[in-house]
Amino acid sequence: MDDSDGWEVVRKKSKQNAANNKKNEALLYLEKVAHPANNFGGALSNEFGILNSSKPRKSTVANRTDEDTGKKEKNGCLAQKKPQKKQQSVAKTKPPKNLDDALKKLNTEELRGIVDIVQKRFSCSSNIWLNEVFEYLNDNLNVDISDCLFLGKDPNYPMSAMTKETRKIIVGMIENCDKSVLSDYFEKAIVDMTVQMTKGLEVNGYRILLQAMIHHNPLLVVDNLGKFGNLRNTYQNRQPICETVLWVASIGGTRKFDVGLRVWSTVLLPVVGMTAYAKFVVEIGRAHV
Repeated sequence: MDDSDGWEVVRKKSKQNAANNKKNEALLYLEKVAHPANNFGGALSNEFGILNSSKPRKSTVANRTDEDTGKKEKNGCLAQKKPQKKQQSVAKTKPPKNLDDALKKLNTEELRGIVDIVQKRFSCSSNIWLNEVFEYLNDNLNVDISDCLFLGKDPNYPMSAMTKETRKIIVGMIENCDKSVLSDYFEKAIVDMTVQMTKGLEVNGYRILLQAMIHHNPLLVVDNLGKFGNLRNTYQNRQPICETVLWVASIGGTRKFDVGLRVWSTVLLPVVGMTAYAKFVVEIGRAHV
């Protein structure tokens, strides 16, 4: 064997040993990773910071997500919270002090809108017109009345306390009502008014609407003299209700003298001896003497 062949064998063995050493190192490293606690205790934990930890460690992706989420929440992007607007103080409408005040505060445009709508939608049902106007008036004139006879007031009160435009709307609506519907509604309304009063409810809507109807046709009272008499007898011991019945009946006399005279002699005169009604009966009687 010459020297070159010997050196060749040595080189091969050296390379083989080096390869074996690297292979053994690799296997040893894998063994360390696979069983760190048994072989090296806390060595890897110090080097990589992932072992022997009492608290679970979040992944880097999770950490980034949490950080990004925190930033977004801080910047208001994720929650999408809109800045709270300061509540503007809305001035509340003060309730009317009395009937005069309530009559002046009636919204003319709102009332006109109600009448226009019902007349277009229900052109042949004037009873619906009357109901809508009554409800509007009753809702917006919900105030206490201290004197149901309106002594010392204008003969055309309370309608005279309305604005001219408001009166015009109500009168115009009544003028367009069917006559038979108007008659039936009037008869029913005077009874319903007294029933509502027995329940302690305000009936200013009835007062206005009945007054407007009588101004349009005073004979509505004459046609219902018997009903007024019955209502007077039924409620003569309940002063506010009886006074309201007498007042409604007396409205006819503000338009036609002969109607007023008949009402006075038929409906009012029978209670002239009762202290609660005597002053009103005498006052109406003087107006027709």
